Amino acid sequence: MDVERLMRELNIDQLAEIQSNLVTEVEDKKEELRQMVGRRYRDVLDASNCVRKLAEMANQLSDCIAEAHKSPPSSVIARSSKDSGWMREDAIYRFVVLDRLQREIEVTDDSLSDTFVLLLAENLHRFLSVEASLPAPVAATLRRLSPLFMKQRRDLLEHCEAMLGELNDWNETTNVFLAMVILNPLTPAELVDRYFSARLDKVSRCISWSNSLIDVLRAMHDTVAVVYCIFGKGKVYSSALNVVAADGWRPECVKMIIGDQLLTYVNFIEGEILKVNRRYAILEKQIDPNVLQGKCTAWVTNICDVINNQMDELCKHIESTELVVDFLSMASELFRTKWTGIVSHSVIYQRMFGDKLIKRFISLIESELLEAEDRLIKGWSSMAFADAGLLFQKRSEKFDPLLASGVSKNLNELVEKFNGELGLLSQSVRRFEKLGKELSNVALTDQFAEMVLKMVERLTNRPSTSSEEPLRLFRLFLALIRFHPSVLCSSMDRSADKIQQCSRLLNQAAHNALCEHLDRVIQMCENEEVALEQVGVFMIPTQINHRLYDFLMMIANETIDQGVGHLCNKNVREHVKNVLGRLLGDMMSSCADNCCCLPAVCFQLLFDARVILLLFPSEAVKAAIQKIESKLDPFDLSIVSDLISQNAKIAVQRNSLLFGQMSGEPVFPRETNLRESYNQLIDTTKRITEVPRLSLIPRLSKYREMESEAKQEEMLGLPSSTTQPAKSSTTSLSSFYDKISTSWFRKE
Repeated sequence: MDVERLMRELNIDQLAEIQSNLVTEVEDKKEELRQMVGRRYRDVLDASNCVRKLAEMANQLSDCIAEAHKSPPSSVIARSSKDSGWMREDAIYRFVVLDRLQREIEVTDDSLSDTFVLLLAENLHRFLSVEASLPAPVAATLRRLSPLFMKQRRDLLEHCEAMLGELNDWNETTNVFLAMVILNPLTPAELVDRYFSARLDKVSRCISWSNSLIDVLRAMHDTVAVVYCIFGKGKVYSSALNVVAADGWRPECVKMIIGDQLLTYVNFIEGEILKVNRRYAILEKQIDPNVLQGKCTAWVTNICDVINNQMDELCKHIESTELVVDFLSMASELFRTKWTGIVSHSVIYQRMFGDKLIKRFISLIESELLEAEDRLIKGWSSMAFADAGLLFQKRSEKFDPLLASGVSKNLNELVEKFNGELGLLSQSVRRFEKLGKELSNVALTDQFAEMVLKMVERLTNRPSTSSEEPLRLFRLFLALIRFHPSVLCSSMDRSADKIQQCSRLLNQAAHNALCEHLDRVIQMCENEEVALEQVGVFMIPTQINHRLYDFLMMIANETIDQGVGHLCNKNVREHVKNVLGRLLGDMMSSCADNCCCLPAVCFQLLFDARVILLLFPSEAVKAAIQKIESKLDPFDLSIVSDLISQNAKIAVQRNSLLFGQMSGEPVFPRETNLRESYNQLIDTTKRITEVPRLSLIPRLSKYREMESEAKQEEMLGLPSSTTQPAKSSTTSLSSFYDKISTSWFRKE
């Protein structure tokens, strides 16, 4: 506070008011401090009183404890045996401890602790019951405890029996075994029998409510492993029995009870515990290994028989081959672990499943093959094949193998999907066979190959129901043959005979389907009886009849529009050649029988027949040619026969690109001497003959031979062959090359 500034700025009244306020505030602060000091003083007094009271209570407690630890005087405890109102010292101890133990008796998951407490209480109760002099209330209490202990013993035994079926851990099972032995002395063989009986009931229930056989196999494995660990080489049972029979052993709950008692009672309880411990020493601890192995084998055999009886019902829950293979895979992993006490895993597999699992697997394969076939047929039936131009559309920048293959993109995707399903089935079969070699010694690949062959036979024997279906079937067979054939090969287990049989089936079916389609095309394009127009001018024919030409062009156009012309192999062309040869031969024979004898008409008929004979050779055409020649004058025939034959060959050569896919492969001489009149009639483009051929670049060895010859000529003084003039006066690129090549490649 700035006093000088206040003195200058305030008057006397204001300064007096400020002073009074300050005095009042100071007095208030002093009063608060006095009150606070008083409260702290009272707190200190209260604390000192509490400390004094606690010290007094501690002294009293220590005196009481010291007095309690002192043994009571003999004058108080010792009484005449005639006085029934008093108990002996040890009886008092037993009754006090019994009263404490009977409150701890109950059924819990720790069966060994419950049994130990019950057995200790029963011992105390038994000693008290034979006491001669007991007060009436004590005797009544003991009589009331007798049925309680009996009921508790039955409950514990039932609880242990019930727990055996649920236990698959050796530690918990050993605990229950010890409890059962303490309550009811049993040999190890009897314990094994009871455990196997309880586990048999458990596994039987598991089979009824569980659809997984893996759970059953795991339960079997765990049961055998637990028994062999406890009574076999592990010797857990004998070790645990030795620990329990050791002097002074007690469970944790008994340790807690002892900790709550006085020292006198503790010493007494220790003695009673020793009596209980020594009762275990007389129990049998070992079992003969051969007996144990026999019991394990017998139990596994019983389980396998139970499963085998219910296997038909269990197999109904397996709905796919993948589930069967997964089950076998898990079972194989389980069988690879050690099954102690079991001689052979395959014996378990055979006795458990027999041939029921493999029969179920085969039936699933058949059903899945039929489903895949149905999906293929349905997808193929719903597919559109009308626009053949879509087959040859470029779909990507890179080379597309589907182009010019006669298989559409949609059909290829459908076949790829079908092959994927077939590949998965083949993979499942191979996995089953691989796992089966370890378990059941079965072979499935041959059966699967036969199933696939039967499926291919069903596909190839599918009848045609419409005029368009042969071509559709041909495209389907073509897709199966050309794309992903490795899937079918792997399905045949790479057996050469089966692969060849499958290939023959598909190729023959494709051939038959295409031939059937071309037969229908021929029937559709075939003209009915048409009278040939007469030719009024005598001439040597150079072209076939336009109606015959139109007929052949219709067939060629139809195959090209449908995108199958380039797919006709030799067998298909042979079939078409035979059909057309027979059909056209019959037609030419009919024309020869009904035509007039005018030379122009006969010449044209003979020319057409010769062309047909070259394109589609057959006996019917030859017979028709003989009929036509019989109508001609022998003198005229001798003149025109060679000319007509020569023109027929030229016509076939010129039309080979159009009709070659329907005919065979006729062989003609390389050059045909054409008459000048023929060239003037039909040649519209210049024919280039005697084109000089560009010779190949000589090899280095040839050049070296020439160089060595030149050196020899120089040594002999002969003129060089390279400097001699060329014999031919024809200038060509080859002669120019011969002149300059030696100087180019000569070394300097």
